[in-house]
Amino acid sequence: MLGDDNKKIIHNNIIVSFGSFILWFFFPILSIPIFLFLLGYNQITLTKTNQFLLIILIACSFGLISYVTGSGGAEDNDMVRYRQVFGLMTDRQIEELNVGSYFFLIINWFIANYISPDGQVMSFVFTSISYFFILLSIKRFSILYVEKKYHCLVLFSVIFIISILVTTEFVKQVLSSALFLFGLTYKITSKKRSYIWLVLSVLVHPASAIMIAPLYFYDFRIVRKNIYLILVICIILSQIDIVQILASFSNLPIMETLGFSDRLQAYSSDYEGFGGSKRYYLIFLFYILQIFPIYYAFFKRKDTKNPICVFFLLTVCILLFNMSNTHNFARLTRNFYPFQILALIFSIQYINFPFKKIWIYLIMACLFGSNMIEFTRTMVNVNYHATFMGNDWLALFFSNVLNFINYKV
Repeated sequence: MLGDDNKKIIHNNIIVSFGSFILWFFFPILSIPIFLFLLGYNQITLTKTNQFLLIILIACSFGLISYVTGSGGAEDNDMVRYRQVFGLMTDRQIEELNVGSYFFLIINWFIANYISPDGQVMSFVFTSISYFFILLSIKRFSILYVEKKYHCLVLFSVIFIISILVTTEFVKQVLSSALFLFGLTYKITSKKRSYIWLVLSVLVHPASAIMIAPLYFYDFRIVRKNIYLILVICIILSQIDIVQILASFSNLPIMETLGFSDRLQAYSSDYEGFGGSKRYYLIFLFYILQIFPIYYAFFKRKDTKNPICVFFLLTVCILLFNMSNTHNFARLTRNFYPFQILALIFSIQYINFPFKKIWIYLIMACLFGSNMIEFTRTMVNVNYHATFMGNDWLALFFSNVLNFINYKV
Protein backbone atom coordinates (compact mmCIF):
# COMPACT_ATOMS: atom_id res chain seq x y z
CA MET A 1 0.00 0.00 0.00
CA LEU A 2 1.20 3.50 -0.80
CA GLY A 3 1.66 5.91 2.09
CA ASP A 4 -0.08 9.28 2.24
CA ASP A 5 3.14 11.12 1.30
CA ASN A 6 3.66 8.95 -1.77
CA LYS A 7 0.05 9.41 -2.85
CA LYS A 8 0.45 13.17 -2.50
CA ILE A 9 3.64 13.15 -4.61
CA ILE A 10 1.95 11.09 -7.33
CA HIS A 11 -1.10 13.37 -7.23
CA ASN A 12 1.05 16.50 -7.54
CA ASN A 13 3.03 14.90 -10.40
CA ILE A 14 -0.16 14.21 -12.32
CA ILE A 15 -1.49 17.76 -11.79
CA VAL A 16 1.80 19.44 -12.82
CA SER A 17 2.24 17.13 -15.83
CA PHE A 18 -1.33 17.56 -17.03
CA GLY A 19 -1.26 21.35 -16.52
CA SER A 20 2.06 21.65 -18.35
CA PHE A 21 0.80 19.62 -21.28
CA ILE A 22 -2.41 21.68 -21.59
CA LEU A 23 -0.45 24.96 -21.50
CA TRP A 24 1.99 23.60 -24.09
CA PHE A 25 -0.81 22.36 -26.36
CA PHE A 26 -2.52 25.75 -26.54
CA PHE A 27 0.60 27.97 -26.43
CA PRO A 28 3.66 25.91 -27.44
CA ILE A 29 5.86 28.95 -28.14
CA LEU A 30 4.78 31.20 -25.26
CA SER A 31 5.22 28.25 -22.90
CA ILE A 32 8.99 28.06 -23.59
CA PRO A 33 10.07 30.86 -21.17
CA ILE A 34 7.50 29.70 -18.60
CA PHE A 35 8.85 26.14 -18.59
CA LEU A 36 12.46 27.37 -18.52
CA PHE A 37 11.59 29.46 -15.47
CA LEU A 38 9.92 26.49 -13.75
CA LEU A 39 12.99 24.33 -14.45
CA GLY A 40 15.44 26.90 -13.15
CA TYR A 41 13.75 28.80 -10.31
CA ASN A 42 15.29 27.58 -7.07
CA GLN A 43 12.12 28.09 -5.01
CA ILE A 44 10.14 25.59 -7.08
CA THR A 45 10.72 21.89 -6.44
CA LEU A 46 9.88 19.59 -9.33
CA THR A 47 10.26 15.84 -9.44
CA LYS A 48 12.59 14.30 -12.02
CA THR A 49 9.52 13.14 -13.94
CA ASN A 50 8.16 16.69 -14.15
CA GLN A 51 11.55 18.07 -15.15
CA PHE A 52 11.94 15.46 -17.87
CA LEU A 53 8.46 16.23 -19.23
CA LEU A 54 9.18 19.99 -19.32
CA ILE A 55 12.44 19.38 -21.19
CA ILE A 56 10.59 17.25 -23.76
CA LEU A 57 7.86 19.90 -24.19
CA ILE A 58 10.40 22.73 -24.61
CA ALA A 59 12.32 20.65 -27.16
CA CYS A 60 9.09 19.94 -29.06
CA SER A 61 8.22 23.66 -29.04
CA PHE A 62 11.47 24.46 -30.82
CA GLY A 63 10.76 21.50 -33.08
CA LEU A 64 7.43 23.09 -34.04
CA ILE A 65 9.23 26.33 -34.96
CA SER A 66 11.46 24.26 -37.23
CA TYR A 67 8.36 22.53 -38.62
CA VAL A 68 6.99 25.86 -39.92
CA THR A 69 10.34 27.22 -41.13
CA GLY A 70 10.45 27.98 -44.82
CA SER A 71 12.47 30.01 -47.31
CA GLY A 72 11.41 33.48 -48.36
CA GLY A 73 14.36 34.46 -50.54
CA ALA A 74 15.22 33.91 -54.17
CA GLU A 75 17.56 31.07 -53.11
CA ASP A 76 16.47 28.02 -51.13
CA ASN A 77 17.98 27.73 -47.66
CA ASP A 78 19.50 24.52 -46.28
CA MET A 79 16.26 23.39 -44.64
CA VAL A 80 14.38 23.52 -47.93
CA ARG A 81 17.14 21.55 -49.66
CA TYR A 82 17.08 18.90 -46.92
CA ARG A 83 13.34 18.54 -47.37
CA GLN A 84 13.70 18.18 -51.12
CA VAL A 85 16.07 15.25 -50.66
CA PHE A 86 13.88 13.87 -47.88
CA GLY A 87 10.92 13.84 -50.29
CA LEU A 88 12.81 11.46 -52.58
CA MET A 89 13.50 8.85 -49.94
CA THR A 90 10.31 6.86 -50.31
CA ASP A 91 10.99 6.35 -54.03
CA ARG A 92 14.74 5.69 -54.10
CA GLN A 93 17.30 3.45 -52.51
CA ILE A 94 19.69 4.97 -49.96
CA GLU A 95 22.74 4.55 -52.21
CA GLU A 96 21.09 6.69 -54.92
CA LEU A 97 20.98 9.75 -52.67
CA ASN A 98 23.85 12.09 -51.87
CA VAL A 99 23.57 13.87 -48.53
CA GLY A 100 27.13 13.49 -47.23
CA SER A 101 26.47 11.54 -44.02
CA TYR A 102 25.15 8.01 -44.47
CA PHE A 103 24.13 7.84 -40.80
CA PHE A 104 22.04 11.00 -41.15
CA LEU A 105 20.68 9.62 -44.42
CA ILE A 106 19.65 6.30 -42.87
CA ILE A 107 17.79 8.09 -40.06
CA ASN A 108 16.01 10.25 -42.63
CA TRP A 109 15.16 7.20 -44.71
CA PHE A 110 13.67 5.51 -41.63
CA ILE A 111 11.58 8.61 -40.78
CA ALA A 112 10.37 8.96 -44.38
CA ASN A 113 9.36 5.31 -44.72
CA TYR A 114 8.10 4.45 -41.25
CA ILE A 115 6.94 7.71 -39.63
CA SER A 116 6.03 10.27 -42.30
CA PRO A 117 7.28 11.22 -45.77
CA ASP A 118 6.54 14.88 -45.01
CA GLY A 119 9.79 16.89 -44.95
CA GLN A 120 8.41 19.15 -42.23
CA VAL A 121 8.24 16.14 -39.92
CA MET A 122 11.96 15.59 -40.49
CA SER A 123 12.58 19.22 -39.45
CA PHE A 124 10.54 18.74 -36.29
CA VAL A 125 12.25 15.46 -35.32
CA PHE A 126 15.85 16.63 -35.70
CA THR A 127 15.38 20.04 -34.08
CA SER A 128 13.46 18.50 -31.15
CA ILE A 129 16.18 15.90 -30.59
CA SER A 130 18.87 18.59 -30.72
CA TYR A 131 17.17 20.77 -28.10
CA PHE A 132 16.42 17.71 -25.95
CA PHE A 133 20.12 16.88 -25.66
CA ILE A 134 21.07 20.55 -25.25
CA LEU A 135 18.63 21.00 -22.37
CA LEU A 136 19.66 17.73 -20.70
CA SER A 137 23.30 18.84 -20.89
CA ILE A 138 22.59 22.31 -19.50
CA LYS A 139 20.51 20.88 -16.67
CA ARG A 140 23.19 18.35 -15.71
CA PHE A 141 26.01 20.92 -15.79
CA SER A 142 23.89 23.40 -13.81
CA ILE A 143 23.24 20.91 -11.04
CA LEU A 144 26.94 20.04 -10.76
CA TYR A 145 28.64 23.40 -11.27
CA VAL A 146 26.24 26.33 -10.83
CA GLU A 147 24.71 27.91 -7.75
CA LYS A 148 20.95 27.44 -7.67
CA LYS A 149 20.28 31.15 -7.99
CA TYR A 150 21.89 31.09 -11.46
CA HIS A 151 20.06 28.02 -12.82
CA CYS A 152 17.39 30.15 -14.49
CA LEU A 153 19.97 32.32 -16.24
CA VAL A 154 21.84 29.30 -17.59
CA LEU A 155 18.67 27.62 -18.87
CA PHE A 156 17.59 30.79 -20.65
CA SER A 157 20.82 30.53 -22.67
CA VAL A 158 18.82 28.33 -25.10
CA ILE A 159 17.07 31.56 -26.09
CA PHE A 160 19.80 34.17 -25.58
CA ILE A 161 22.87 32.28 -26.87
CA ILE A 162 21.53 29.76 -29.38
CA SER A 163 20.33 31.33 -32.64
CA ILE A 164 16.97 29.97 -33.85
CA LEU A 165 18.16 30.73 -37.39
CA VAL A 166 20.97 28.22 -36.96
CA THR A 167 18.99 25.47 -35.23
CA THR A 168 16.17 25.53 -37.79
CA GLU A 169 18.45 25.53 -40.82
CA PHE A 170 21.70 23.68 -40.14
CA VAL A 171 19.95 20.68 -38.60
CA LYS A 172 22.81 18.23 -39.16
CA GLN A 173 25.49 20.48 -37.67
CA VAL A 174 23.31 21.46 -34.72
CA LEU A 175 22.41 17.85 -33.89
CA SER A 176 26.07 16.86 -34.18
CA SER A 177 27.07 19.64 -31.76
CA ALA A 178 24.24 18.74 -29.37
CA LEU A 179 25.43 15.12 -29.21
CA PHE A 180 29.01 16.32 -28.71
CA LEU A 181 27.89 18.59 -25.85
CA PHE A 182 26.01 15.72 -24.24
CA GLY A 183 29.13 13.56 -24.57
CA LEU A 184 31.14 16.26 -22.81
CA THR A 185 28.76 16.14 -19.86
CA TYR A 186 29.67 12.48 -19.47
CA LYS A 187 33.40 13.09 -19.92
CA ILE A 188 33.71 16.13 -17.64
CA THR A 189 31.68 14.41 -14.93
CA SER A 190 33.98 11.35 -15.22
CA LYS A 191 31.32 9.00 -16.50
CA LYS A 192 32.18 6.07 -18.75
CA ARG A 193 31.36 5.57 -22.42
CA SER A 194 31.38 9.28 -23.28
CA TYR A 195 33.16 8.33 -26.51
CA ILE A 196 29.88 6.81 -27.80
CA TRP A 197 28.40 10.30 -28.11
CA LEU A 198 31.52 11.56 -29.87
CA VAL A 199 31.18 8.74 -32.42
CA LEU A 200 27.48 9.54 -32.94
CA SER A 201 28.35 13.21 -33.36
CA VAL A 202 30.87 12.36 -36.09
CA LEU A 203 28.42 10.02 -37.81
CA VAL A 204 25.70 12.69 -37.97
CA HIS A 205 27.93 15.37 -39.52
CA PRO A 206 31.58 14.36 -39.98
CA ALA A 207 32.89 17.77 -41.11
CA SER A 208 31.49 19.71 -38.13
CA ALA A 209 32.35 17.03 -35.56
CA ILE A 210 35.92 16.58 -36.79
CA MET A 211 36.54 20.32 -36.46
CA ILE A 212 35.69 20.23 -32.74
CA ALA A 213 36.74 16.62 -32.01
CA PRO A 214 40.16 17.67 -30.57
CA LEU A 215 38.27 19.14 -27.61
CA TYR A 216 37.46 15.61 -26.52
CA PHE A 217 41.16 15.13 -25.68
CA TYR A 218 41.50 18.24 -23.50
CA ASP A 219 42.51 16.18 -20.45
CA PHE A 220 45.18 14.14 -22.19
CA ARG A 221 48.60 14.70 -20.66
CA ILE A 222 50.29 15.57 -23.96
CA VAL A 223 47.64 18.24 -24.67
CA ARG A 224 47.84 19.76 -21.19
CA LYS A 225 51.63 19.82 -21.31
CA ASN A 226 51.81 21.49 -24.74
CA ILE A 227 48.71 23.68 -24.74
CA TYR A 228 50.67 26.94 -25.17
CA LEU A 229 52.68 25.48 -28.04
CA ILE A 230 49.40 24.39 -29.67
CA LEU A 231 48.04 27.90 -29.16
CA VAL A 232 51.07 29.50 -30.84
CA ILE A 233 50.86 27.07 -33.79
CA CYS A 234 47.16 27.85 -34.24
CA ILE A 235 47.85 31.60 -34.17
CA ILE A 236 50.31 31.07 -37.03
CA LEU A 237 47.91 28.78 -38.91
CA SER A 238 45.14 31.39 -38.57
CA GLN A 239 46.96 33.24 -41.35
CA ILE A 240 47.13 30.18 -43.64
CA ASP A 241 44.04 28.75 -45.37
CA ILE A 242 44.58 25.01 -44.89
CA VAL A 243 41.39 24.17 -46.80
CA GLN A 244 42.58 26.05 -49.86
CA ILE A 245 45.88 24.16 -49.77
CA LEU A 246 44.04 20.82 -49.46
CA ALA A 247 41.75 21.87 -52.35
CA SER A 248 44.78 21.87 -54.64
CA PHE A 249 44.94 18.10 -54.05
CA SER A 250 41.20 17.56 -54.53
CA ASN A 251 41.71 15.74 -57.85
CA LEU A 252 43.65 12.94 -56.21
CA PRO A 253 41.81 9.57 -56.39
CA ILE A 254 41.79 9.20 -52.60
CA MET A 255 40.02 12.57 -52.21
CA GLU A 256 37.37 11.56 -54.72
CA THR A 257 36.95 8.15 -53.07
CA LEU A 258 36.40 9.77 -49.67
CA GLY A 259 33.96 12.25 -51.19
CA PHE A 260 36.10 15.27 -50.21
CA SER A 261 36.79 16.68 -53.69
CA ASP A 262 33.60 18.69 -54.24
CA ARG A 263 33.46 19.90 -50.64
CA LEU A 264 37.06 21.10 -50.66
CA GLN A 265 36.44 23.00 -53.89
CA ALA A 266 33.31 24.59 -52.47
CA TYR A 267 34.74 25.42 -49.03
CA SER A 268 37.90 26.93 -50.51
CA SER A 269 35.80 29.56 -52.31
CA ASP A 270 35.62 33.08 -50.99
CA TYR A 271 32.36 33.27 -49.05
CA GLU A 272 32.52 37.01 -48.63
CA GLY A 273 28.84 37.45 -47.97
CA PHE A 274 28.71 34.52 -45.56
CA GLY A 275 31.98 33.92 -43.78
CA GLY A 276 33.51 37.32 -44.39
CA SER A 277 31.01 39.12 -42.21
CA LYS A 278 32.52 41.09 -39.34
CA ARG A 279 29.85 39.62 -37.11
CA TYR A 280 31.70 36.30 -36.86
CA TYR A 281 34.85 38.02 -35.65
CA LEU A 282 32.68 39.85 -33.14
CA ILE A 283 31.38 36.51 -31.84
CA PHE A 284 35.00 35.39 -31.49
CA LEU A 285 35.77 38.54 -29.48
CA PHE A 286 32.73 37.98 -27.22
CA TYR A 287 33.90 34.43 -26.61
CA ILE A 288 37.39 35.63 -25.62
CA LEU A 289 35.73 38.04 -23.17
CA GLN A 290 33.65 35.16 -21.83
CA ILE A 291 36.55 32.86 -21.08
CA PHE A 292 39.08 35.47 -19.97
CA PRO A 293 37.82 35.55 -16.34
CA ILE A 294 38.00 31.73 -16.25
CA TYR A 295 41.60 31.76 -17.45
CA TYR A 296 42.45 34.59 -15.03
CA ALA A 297 41.02 32.61 -12.10
CA PHE A 298 43.28 29.65 -12.89
CA PHE A 299 46.21 31.97 -13.61
CA LYS A 300 45.92 33.47 -10.13
CA ARG A 301 45.99 29.96 -8.68
CA LYS A 302 49.01 29.10 -10.87
CA ASP A 303 46.97 26.21 -12.24
CA THR A 304 46.65 27.01 -15.96
CA LYS A 305 47.28 23.35 -16.84
CA ASN A 306 44.01 22.45 -15.10
CA PRO A 307 41.84 20.41 -17.54
CA ILE A 308 39.02 23.00 -17.46
CA CYS A 309 41.41 25.83 -18.28
CA VAL A 310 43.06 23.75 -21.02
CA PHE A 311 39.63 22.92 -22.46
CA PHE A 312 38.76 26.59 -23.02
CA LEU A 313 42.22 27.40 -24.39
CA LEU A 314 41.72 24.52 -26.82
CA THR A 315 38.40 26.01 -28.00
CA VAL A 316 40.30 29.20 -28.86
CA CYS A 317 42.87 27.13 -30.75
CA ILE A 318 40.13 25.54 -32.87
CA LEU A 319 38.63 28.92 -33.72
CA LEU A 320 42.04 30.31 -34.64
CA PHE A 321 42.86 27.25 -36.77
CA ASN A 322 39.71 27.82 -38.85
CA MET A 323 39.84 31.61 -38.95
CA SER A 324 41.62 31.86 -42.30
CA ASN A 325 38.86 29.96 -44.12
CA THR A 326 35.78 32.15 -44.30
CA HIS A 327 33.33 29.28 -44.79
CA ASN A 328 34.62 27.15 -41.90
CA PHE A 329 34.98 30.11 -39.53
CA ALA A 330 31.42 31.29 -40.22
CA ARG A 331 29.91 27.84 -39.76
CA LEU A 332 31.98 27.22 -36.63
CA THR A 333 31.16 30.49 -34.90
CA ARG A 334 27.45 30.23 -35.74
CA ASN A 335 27.38 26.72 -34.31
CA PHE A 336 29.67 27.37 -31.34
CA TYR A 337 26.81 27.47 -28.84
CA PRO A 338 27.93 24.42 -26.74
CA PHE A 339 31.13 26.18 -25.73
CA GLN A 340 29.49 29.55 -25.19
CA ILE A 341 27.07 27.82 -22.82
CA LEU A 342 29.91 25.96 -21.06
CA ALA A 343 31.82 29.25 -20.78
CA LEU A 344 28.77 30.81 -19.13
CA ILE A 345 28.45 27.89 -16.68
CA PHE A 346 32.12 27.80 -15.69
CA SER A 347 32.47 31.57 -15.56
CA ILE A 348 29.68 31.62 -12.97
CA GLN A 349 31.62 29.04 -10.96
CA TYR A 350 35.13 30.49 -11.27
CA ILE A 351 34.65 34.25 -11.53
CA ASN A 352 35.24 35.73 -8.12
CA PHE A 353 35.48 39.50 -8.29
CA PRO A 354 33.20 42.53 -7.74
CA PHE A 355 30.56 43.14 -10.41
CA LYS A 356 30.47 39.40 -11.24
CA LYS A 357 26.74 39.55 -12.07
CA ILE A 358 27.16 42.64 -14.24
CA TRP A 359 29.92 40.92 -16.24
CA ILE A 360 27.87 37.78 -16.80
CA TYR A 361 24.73 39.69 -17.81
CA LEU A 362 26.77 41.97 -20.08
CA ILE A 363 28.22 39.01 -21.99
CA MET A 364 24.76 37.44 -22.27
CA ALA A 365 23.41 40.73 -23.61
CA CYS A 366 26.24 40.94 -26.17
CA LEU A 367 25.60 37.39 -27.42
CA PHE A 368 21.84 37.96 -27.57
CA GLY A 369 22.39 41.27 -29.36
CA SER A 370 24.64 39.53 -31.87
CA ASN A 371 21.90 36.95 -32.55
CA MET A 372 19.29 39.68 -32.96
CA ILE A 373 21.50 41.59 -35.41
CA GLU A 374 21.86 38.45 -37.52
CA PHE A 375 18.13 37.73 -37.23
CA THR A 376 17.20 41.24 -38.36
CA ARG A 377 19.70 41.25 -41.23
CA THR A 378 18.56 37.83 -42.38
CA MET A 379 14.89 38.79 -42.38
CA VAL A 380 15.52 41.68 -44.79
CA ASN A 381 17.85 39.72 -47.08
CA VAL A 382 16.08 39.47 -50.44
CA ASN A 383 18.11 36.55 -51.77
CA TYR A 384 18.42 34.23 -48.77
CA HIS A 385 16.31 34.26 -45.64
CA ALA A 386 14.17 31.99 -43.53
CA THR A 387 10.50 32.47 -42.76
CA PHE A 388 8.70 31.30 -39.64
CA MET A 389 5.05 30.56 -40.32
CA GLY A 390 5.29 33.01 -43.18
CA ASN A 391 6.62 35.59 -40.67
CA ASP A 392 3.14 36.06 -39.26
CA TRP A 393 4.47 36.69 -35.75
CA LEU A 394 1.09 36.82 -34.01
CA ALA A 395 0.19 33.46 -35.49
CA LEU A 396 3.59 32.02 -34.52
CA PHE A 397 3.30 33.02 -30.86
CA PHE A 398 -0.41 32.40 -30.35
CA SER A 399 -1.07 29.29 -32.46
CA ASN A 400 -1.81 25.97 -30.77
CA VAL A 401 -0.18 22.66 -31.64
CA LEU A 402 -2.87 21.72 -34.18
CA ASN A 403 -2.37 25.03 -36.00
CA PHE A 404 1.32 24.22 -36.30
CA ILE A 405 0.68 20.66 -37.53
CA ASN A 406 -1.78 21.88 -40.17
CA TYR A 407 0.53 24.62 -41.45
CA LYS A 408 2.21 23.72 -44.73
CA VAL A 409 5.34 25.49 -45.91
